[in-house]
Amino acid sequence: MKCPRDESQLARAKIDGIRLHKCLECSGIWLEFHKLEAICGLKLSNIESHIQEIDDASLNNDVTSGGYMRCPRCPKGRLQKVSYTFMHPIRIDRCNQCLGCWVDKGELDAIVQEKTTLDEQFSESHFQIP
Repeated sequence: MKCPRDESQLARAKIDGIRLHKCLECSGIWLEFHKLEAICGLKLSNIESHIQEIDDASLNNDVTSGGYMRCPRCPKGRLQKVSYTFMHPIRIDRCNQCLGCWVDKGELDAIVQEKTTLDEQFSESHFQIP
Protein backbone atom coordinates (compact mmCIF):
# COMPACT_ATOMS: atom_id res chain seq x y z
CA MET A 1 0.00 0.00 0.00
CA LYS A 2 1.11 3.54 -0.63
CA CYS A 3 0.90 6.53 1.68
CA PRO A 4 -1.89 8.90 0.60
CA ARG A 5 0.27 11.89 1.63
CA ASP A 6 3.63 11.18 -0.02
CA GLU A 7 3.13 7.87 -1.91
CA SER A 8 5.85 6.06 0.09
CA GLN A 9 5.29 2.38 0.77
CA LEU A 10 3.46 1.78 4.04
CA ALA A 11 5.08 -0.59 6.53
CA ARG A 12 3.07 -3.14 8.45
CA ALA A 13 2.89 -2.35 12.13
CA LYS A 14 0.93 -3.27 15.24
CA ILE A 15 0.02 -2.07 18.67
CA ASP A 16 -1.20 -4.50 21.32
CA GLY A 17 -2.13 -7.04 18.63
CA ILE A 18 -3.98 -4.52 16.45
CA ARG A 19 -2.51 -4.47 12.95
CA LEU A 20 -2.14 -1.23 11.02
CA HIS A 21 0.08 0.39 8.39
CA LYS A 22 2.49 3.25 9.01
CA CYS A 23 4.36 5.58 6.67
CA LEU A 24 8.01 5.70 7.68
CA GLU A 25 8.43 9.03 5.85
CA CYS A 26 5.60 11.20 7.25
CA SER A 27 4.64 8.99 10.24
CA GLY A 28 0.99 8.88 9.15
CA ILE A 29 -1.04 5.78 10.01
CA TRP A 30 -3.65 3.85 8.00
CA LEU A 31 -6.32 2.14 10.10
CA GLU A 32 -8.93 -0.24 8.76
CA PHE A 33 -12.59 0.29 9.71
CA HIS A 34 -13.17 0.04 13.51
CA LYS A 35 -9.46 -0.12 14.40
CA LEU A 36 -9.39 3.51 15.52
CA GLU A 37 -12.06 2.73 18.10
CA ALA A 38 -10.14 -0.39 19.19
CA ILE A 39 -6.95 1.62 19.66
CA CYS A 40 -8.81 4.27 21.68
CA GLY A 41 -9.92 1.49 24.01
CA LEU A 42 -6.33 0.50 24.87
CA LYS A 43 -6.01 3.27 27.46
CA LEU A 44 -2.37 4.00 26.63
CA SER A 45 -0.83 7.45 26.61
CA ASN A 46 1.49 8.54 23.79
CA ILE A 47 0.01 5.76 21.73
CA GLU A 48 2.05 6.52 18.62
CA SER A 49 5.26 5.71 20.48
CA HIS A 50 3.92 2.20 21.23
CA ILE A 51 3.45 1.29 17.57
CA GLN A 52 5.90 -1.38 16.48
CA GLU A 53 6.93 -2.04 12.89
CA ILE A 54 6.36 -5.69 11.99
CA ASP A 55 8.54 -5.97 8.90
CA ASP A 56 9.76 -4.08 5.85
CA ALA A 57 7.37 -5.84 3.48
CA SER A 58 4.53 -3.68 2.26
CA LEU A 59 1.43 -4.43 0.29
CA ASN A 60 1.57 -3.18 -3.26
CA ASN A 61 -1.23 -1.00 -4.51
CA ASP A 62 -0.73 1.06 -7.63
CA VAL A 63 -3.01 3.91 -6.64
CA THR A 64 -1.83 7.21 -8.02
CA SER A 65 -2.61 10.57 -6.56
CA GLY A 66 -4.53 13.29 -8.37
CA GLY A 67 -5.97 16.36 -6.68
CA TYR A 68 -7.21 14.64 -3.53
CA MET A 69 -5.88 11.88 -1.33
CA ARG A 70 -6.82 8.41 -2.42
CA CYS A 71 -7.48 5.49 -0.14
CA PRO A 72 -4.45 3.21 0.14
CA ARG A 73 -6.80 0.18 0.30
CA CYS A 74 -9.57 0.94 -2.25
CA PRO A 75 -8.66 1.71 -5.87
CA LYS A 76 -11.68 4.03 -6.21
CA GLY A 77 -11.81 5.31 -2.63
CA ARG A 78 -11.33 8.99 -1.83
CA LEU A 79 -10.23 10.27 1.54
CA GLN A 80 -12.53 12.94 2.87
CA LYS A 81 -11.94 15.17 5.89
CA VAL A 82 -14.18 14.40 8.85
CA SER A 83 -14.17 15.80 12.38
CA TYR A 84 -13.53 12.97 14.79
CA THR A 85 -13.59 14.62 18.20
CA PHE A 86 -15.71 17.16 20.02
CA MET A 87 -13.73 19.23 22.54
CA HIS A 88 -10.79 20.07 20.30
CA PRO A 89 -11.80 19.24 16.72
CA ILE A 90 -9.36 16.83 15.09
CA ARG A 91 -9.94 16.34 11.40
CA ILE A 92 -8.91 12.98 10.04
CA ASP A 93 -9.22 11.58 6.52
CA ARG A 94 -11.80 8.81 6.06
CA CYS A 95 -12.34 6.67 2.95
CA ASN A 96 -15.76 7.11 1.39
CA GLN A 97 -15.76 3.41 0.34
CA CYS A 98 -14.22 1.18 3.05
CA LEU A 99 -14.47 3.72 5.94
CA GLY A 100 -10.83 3.16 6.85
CA CYS A 101 -9.04 6.26 8.08
CA TRP A 102 -5.73 8.05 7.70
CA VAL A 103 -4.34 9.89 10.70
CA ASP A 104 -1.39 12.21 10.34
CA LYS A 105 1.43 12.31 12.87
CA GLY A 106 0.11 13.40 16.27
CA GLU A 107 -3.58 12.98 15.44
CA LEU A 108 -3.89 9.50 16.93
CA ASP A 109 -2.30 10.66 20.18
CA ALA A 110 -4.66 13.68 20.26
CA ILE A 111 -7.73 11.49 19.68
CA VAL A 112 -6.76 9.00 22.39
CA GLN A 113 -5.95 11.83 24.82
CA GLU A 114 -9.32 13.48 24.23
CA LYS A 115 -11.16 10.17 24.72
CA THR A 116 -9.29 9.61 27.98
CA THR A 117 -10.14 13.13 29.17
CA LEU A 118 -13.82 12.73 28.26
CA ASP A 119 -13.98 9.31 29.96
CA GLU A 120 -12.47 10.77 33.13
CA GLN A 121 -14.79 13.79 33.14
CA PHE A 122 -17.86 11.66 32.46
CA SER A 123 -17.07 9.14 35.17
CA GLU A 124 -16.22 11.84 37.74
CA SER A 125 -19.21 14.08 37.10
CA HIS A 126 -21.97 11.53 36.49
CA PHE A 127 -21.28 8.67 38.83
CA GLN A 128 -20.34 10.33 42.11
CA ILE A 129 -22.62 9.53 44.98
CA PRO A 130 -23.36 12.58 47.18
